[in-house]
Amino acid sequence: MEAGLDFSTFYRAEYQRVFKAIVLSCGDRDMAHEVTQDAFAHAYVRWRRLSRKEWAGGWVMTTALNMMRKEGKRRSTFSPNVAEGAHPVESLNAKDLDLVKALRGLAPRQRTAVVLHYLEDMPVDMIATQMHIAPGTVKALLFQARKNLQKDLRDES
Repeated sequence: MEAGLDFSTFYRAEYQRVFKAIVLSCGDRDMAHEVTQDAFAHAYVRWRRLSRKEWAGGWVMTTALNMMRKEGKRRSTFSPNVAEGAHPVESLNAKDLDLVKALRGLAPRQRTAVVLHYLEDMPVDMIATQMHIAPGTVKALLFQARKNLQKDLRDES
């Protein structure tokens, strides 16, 4: 990200990426839209400081993932089974729906690490900074998540 970028340009450049990751994580378009908007609203309030950071997009992504997790706990419709979700994503194909279901079955920290690393291509050190944990912990979360996803996705086949 370019230092000194204005917020509206940042928003247009990052919104779809954040929204897509949240939709894949929760399977609920309404919740994804809500938490993505809220995360960008938080970024706007902090924009004077964030605009100078190359990791501003990662900050918004992590904020949105944390908000999704909190909102999911608040809503009774949040469950590991996509079919039970309030508004599952109808536009996704069967493989994507299987991925959504598998991601939702992960522990929240595993899911966050997976989304940031594999969907957002964020390096382990940056994920550690964003999640306020050690890089070794990120690696352990990713290892455990890969094992769980492999098992869940194989069972779905």
